[in-house]
Amino acid sequence: MHVVRDMFQGYEKLSCEVVNYSKSSMSFSLNVSEPDKQMCCQILGIPREGGQSKYLGLPALVGKNKMIILGYLRDRIHSRLKSWNDRFVSRVGTTVLLKNVVQTMPSYAMNVFLLPKELCDDIEKVMNEFLWRGSKFDKKGLRWRSWKGLCMPKEVGGLGFRRLREFNLAMLGKQGWRLITDESCLMSRVLKARYFPNTNFLNAKLGNNPSFIWRSIFETQELQKNNTRRRVGNGVDVQVWADAWLPGQGSGKISSIRRRSVRDMNVAALHDITGKKWNVDKICSLFNEEDKKLILSIPISAQDRKDGYWWKGETNGLYSVKSRYRLLMGEFQADGWK
Repeated sequence: MHVVRDMFQGYEKLSCEVVNYSKSSMSFSLNVSEPDKQMCCQILGIPREGGQSKYLGLPALVGKNKMIILGYLRDRIHSRLKSWNDRFVSRVGTTVLLKNVVQTMPSYAMNVFLLPKELCDDIEKVMNEFLWRGSKFDKKGLRWRSWKGLCMPKEVGGLGFRRLREFNLAMLGKQGWRLITDESCLMSRVLKARYFPNTNFLNAKLGNNPSFIWRSIFETQELQKNNTRRRVGNGVDVQVWADAWLPGQGSGKISSIRRRSVRDMNVAALHDITGKKWNVDKICSLFNEEDKKLILSIPISAQDRKDGYWWKGETNGLYSVKSRYRLLMGEFQADGWK
């Protein structure tokens, strides 16, 4: 802890900013003894905290019971709806309020945490009761359609409400996309060093004793795998047999039978000696007709551009919460990547 204290002091000298210890807190695991807890607090001058503090509006520590820690979202929404109960609002106005105010309230937490399914169901239940309410908030009105039906697009008879669980996964998918495409950002560096130091997010494992944040982002990995392709640049970082890099609606991986004599190779090994064209003879000798046609349809960049990633749900190849949500809802097939 002396090293941590010296680190804080060094930060203060270099940045000319002072750490506010009175507003700081510490949390300990059950394995830390009481004398060690007191010693750490005394060295740093930080008061001991029971884990109920918040940082940037979110719980600083999340225990096993997520419903208790994150239940404030449901309570806040219920309180907001109750304050509107005495106002005369038309059914159309109620729909607008639920969409533009209530459904946005948990969005900030959804960027970081995967809310328990029970919590999402409770919030949707409260919203549904408010939409079809009778003369009083606690009185049930006549419900003309199920909540699931109301969450369908307007084009097919719904009202376009969001399914919170699916929208939560779509929001977390944006963090997963950052782990894939921006390994230099602080979040990527921290999570990569802790959970997948020798691989990338698409091939990472959940690991032992994962944090709630990592477990939440990890839930998006499978769909991320199925809808992410490697964008071929110079071909150095794209593995021919292991990566999904072929265009089209298939898996994106090579379907040709791999010969025993062929070792692992990158896509750059399929270029000719100039690196500006495909080595047609080599491609014809290694791959079947379908794979050969797909490979030769990929243009080779005239510049030495690095390999990247492409999101199938958008024509521009960039991840969006909207396209991910539609994929989760099954509204359309991801056919933007060609």
